[in-house]
Amino acid sequence: MPLVLKSNTYTFFDLNGVFVTLYTGLNPEIQEGFGYIDNVADFETMYIPDVNTPVATDKLAHGITIDTSAITADGISTATISGITNSSVASFEVPFDAASISDQTISDGTLAFTATKPGDYLIKIALFPYLDYEVTVTAT
Repeated sequence: MPLVLKSNTYTFFDLNGVFVTLYTGLNPEIQEGFGYIDNVADFETMYIPDVNTPVATDKLAHGITIDTSAITADGISTATISGITNSSVASFEVPFDAASISDQTISDGTLAFTATKPGDYLIKIALFPYLDYEVTVTAT
């Protein structure tokens, strides 16, 4: 009977517990600064909390709320996002004709957003190991 080798899929992570790549094969080569688990993990929703005893774990959830996702494009009307974990970074995708908005690091758990140009503004909140949060605010 011929020898049959079965390949496995491995998920590699860095020393912070962030998943970085998948490998399918017989024997994963360990690269310095990386570890792996012997299965497939969801890069968006999971991480490794302790790289010394690697177990894929669900990312944490922010307790985020937003008071409104529709504002007037007058520079006064405000959408307030609350419950943001401090040190999170807010980034913005703005309409084509609107001025760009620099990333902001959250220090007090809230973000007050106003706009002077009409359009849809995508706001992303990110901080590892929390799930990313996205909301679109429409300014009219």
